[in-house]
Amino acid sequence: MDALIDAWSEPDARRVAAMLTRRAILTVDTGGVVPGLAGTRMGRTAVASALLGLSRAHPHSALERREANGAPVIAIRSGGRIVAVVLLSKRGGAIDELWAVLNPDKLAHWNDG
Repeated sequence: MDALIDAWSEPDARRVAAMLTRRAILTVDTGGVVPGLAGTRMGRTAVASALLGLSRAHPHSALERREANGAPVIAIRSGGRIVAVVLLSKRGGAIDELWAVLNPDKLAHWNDG
């Protein structure tokens, strides 16, 4: 996960894509609140591009390694708030599935306190 955070932070789309399976899939849950980012992307190039797009949507954001439900996740922090959480699943050492939650209602507990 640290290698992905490093590549994503660069941002280096080729390095991000190299960590994904050929058939990688990204599902983005925006709750209908974040137009243009919702939906599913398929294939390592499309997924890598979408991940970099999440960061571009929040200039000056930072990627953080966090934990959710006992599993490691990548959180995107912008303006002092968590604006996205990305959960990954690996197959054969490469990232195969990703779920990005951008829905502000589902992220509220990340920003409480």
